[in-house]
Amino acid sequence: MGCAWSPDGRRIVSSSDDKTLRIWDAQSSACLAILEGHQFGLRGCAWSPDGQRIVSSSDDKTLRLWDAESGACLATVRGSAWSPDGQRIVSGSGDRTLRIWDAQSGACLASLEGHQDMVWACAWSPDGGRILSASSDCTLRTWTWDAATGLEIAPRIYVWEATGCSIDHPNNRILACDAEAWRVAGWVVPEPGTGLPEMLPAATYGPLPVV
Repeated sequence: MGCAWSPDGRRIVSSSDDKTLRIWDAQSSACLAILEGHQFGLRGCAWSPDGQRIVSSSDDKTLRLWDAESGACLATVRGSAWSPDGQRIVSGSGDRTLRIWDAQSGACLASLEGHQDMVWACAWSPDGGRILSASSDCTLRTWTWDAATGLEIAPRIYVWEATGCSIDHPNNRILACDAEAWRVAGWVVPEPGTGLPEMLPAATYGPLPVV
């Protein structure tokens, strides 16, 4: 359950265990619309930055996009966070991936792979160029999203000496390393703003599997 003000402060949307959302007039408290479609109780809701759409999440494991004026369901996706410009939604999933969705059509734009367990939280950076994800694999990951080309750039493990680390390159994982691995390994990510490669410490996304 949850509720949220519209960006202009004139309306409130609420979500309920009765499987519906309701839009209320913030001045008169009159119910303006009831949005139905979810199969189980709702967990939360939010307005798009322009106030024209509403996103809702439910125990039926779906996220729905609604037209805030007509109450029509525009799309059903799985997700958790709007991009700052309101054009995209990022979702985390039990299948270890994040997915980026078009907020207008509901189409999946990209699937981000790299986590080794369920992704349970995600968020956009204020500039909309990066995504932060948290997983049950005990790591945080930062992803770069190029809105112009629609390409995602995942963190990539890099080892500049052949000793000290065992790397699973196809799956981009550190399998095992010695106590000095931090000297020879790191993560390559695009630098915000320039897109140039930037090296982050090997332990950036979680403790190293030292053996």
